[in-house]
Amino acid sequence: MREKDTIGPLTLLRELIAFQKGKYAVRILGLTIYFLSPLLTTFLIKEIFEYLDGNPTINLGLWTIILLIPVIALVRIGVNIFNGIIEFMFVQSVQVLLRSNLLDGILEQPGANALMNSSPGEAISRFRGDSTEIAWYVSYTGYVLSYGLFFVISFSLMFQINSRATLLVTLPYLFVLLVIYKARNKQKEYRRVARRTAGQVTGMVGETFGAIQSIKVAGAENGIRRHFDSLGEKRRDASVKDSTFQAIIRGFGRMMLSFSSGILLFSVGQDMQAGTFSVGDFAFFIFLLGWMQGYINTLAELIPWQARASVSYQRMYRLIRGVREDSNPDELIETHEVHLKTPYEPRPHHVSNEMRNMKRLSVKGLSVSHGETESDFSLKNVSFDIKKGEYVAVVGKVGSGKTTLLRAVLGLLQVDRGEFYWNSERINQPSEFFVPPISSYTPQLPTLFSDSIRENLLMGLDKDEEEVVKATDLAILTEDLKDFENGLDTLIGPKGIKLSGGQKYRVAAARMLLRESELIVVDDLSSALDVKTEEQLWNGLFESKENTFLVVSHRPNVLRRADKIIVLHEGQLVASGKLDELIEKNEIMQEIWSTITKN
Repeated sequence: MREKDTIGPLTLLRELIAFQKGKYAVRILGLTIYFLSPLLTTFLIKEIFEYLDGNPTINLGLWTIILLIPVIALVRIGVNIFNGIIEFMFVQSVQVLLRSNLLDGILEQPGANALMNSSPGEAISRFRGDSTEIAWYVSYTGYVLSYGLFFVISFSLMFQINSRATLLVTLPYLFVLLVIYKARNKQKEYRRVARRTAGQVTGMVGETFGAIQSIKVAGAENGIRRHFDSLGEKRRDASVKDSTFQAIIRGFGRMMLSFSSGILLFSVGQDMQAGTFSVGDFAFFIFLLGWMQGYINTLAELIPWQARASVSYQRMYRLIRGVREDSNPDELIETHEVHLKTPYEPRPHHVSNEMRNMKRLSVKGLSVSHGETESDFSLKNVSFDIKKGEYVAVVGKVGSGKTTLLRAVLGLLQVDRGEFYWNSERINQPSEFFVPPISSYTPQLPTLFSDSIRENLLMGLDKDEEEVVKATDLAILTEDLKDFENGLDTLIGPKGIKLSGGQKYRVAAARMLLRESELIVVDDLSSALDVKTEEQLWNGLFESKENTFLVVSHRPNVLRRADKIIVLHEGQLVASGKLDELIEKNEIMQEIWSTITKN
């Protein structure tokens, strides 16, 4: 585990405030007006009592003072509405920044390990709950600062009226702050457990919805229900402890208000009898004590909230940390433009024409491990070249590293050692480079979304109907579409549940072909397609001599067409060449060929 999983709360505040400093400053100004207005109201109420005593300090007239109070209230309402709008814009901007950086961090992970530290449900919890926690915490600090100014001014006015009474009634609040500060670590622990258990429940819900068919086939409904109940119990216990602890802290602060009021009565009784402390002064003190107690409650919220925000930031960072040694907790607060009113413009994948025009892909010394020892390597020192227009097949026994090889080349796995060269230029970030229009990939288990077939093909790509039809023809999908009531616009359900295994694979193949990439990477078509359909698909693909293929396949007719076959055994490249040559000279290939031709 890395030494640093988060950043300091002051750094978090400084960077996020600086990100939206204009909105934050306007919010501070609005809140300052909002909090100073009751101070003015309190002063006017004091003057009403002074008028009744016959000792007014201002000459506005009693009715003028009375009419000013509702005017100030109306102004305060208007300012409060304005503050609400600014606060919403500020919080939304911070949330968008955190969520977009979190998404970028996930996408920068090797694809196969993008969510290695959590389930999809827990990831959603961090996108939603944790980013909201941080955004509102940062916004709340503006509330505390403005309220703090009110507190200082109120304390100064009270101190000028009666310094001894002011100090006495303030002491209980200082004691409350000390208790809250001492309890901050306990609050942090309660919140960490509450957030973790909430994420587990969310993750369980997501996984259950995605595996309903498997659950019913296995007759596991009762077991799933019991497990869900168990997670719910843990979440409830954690939430109750978290909420109860906060309620105790808030109740303790309110109790101090009554205690301070009692102290005030005892401390100013003699002064009131002597006439040095008027009824107006007493009303002024009592009114401001309530507001000062409110500020103590505000601080009581801020101290544990700071701990909770720190927990949330740590959870978000752990989601993107993954296996990257160069990751930095500051990634989540890197500032950039956010879009609240206009559509988000995706960053284009710029590839020069020279780079797009493939001439050769070279892989040198590729090694991928799934453990710490030499025996844990899935691939060991694999090197090969692919020239433009070649069809290169990868073969090997089960567990030899075929799928790992494809994923590693595409940057979907963390590589321990190895270099990649495209047209003699080294590629330092395979995961960012090997995407359309450089390469397209269809895995053994393609992912489809709960949308129409058309949207699953395009996924935001701007293609006309003719191009879509051409891709479905090449993928041998056109005849299947005729059986669907809405054709390309047929909704296929979660994970394409309405499609057969072969149809899912052909939809994924059509999606791949629509990208018109230089390098087409396919992992074992035969796992989902029958021999005839697969042969038709390859015949269509081979019509274009511009395409270059890197595929895993054990079909005899496919291997006969291959320009080069790479033979893997226990993670090592043991031979490469044409089919006839390999059958003649390599024992592993002889064994593989014997097995597949018998079947």
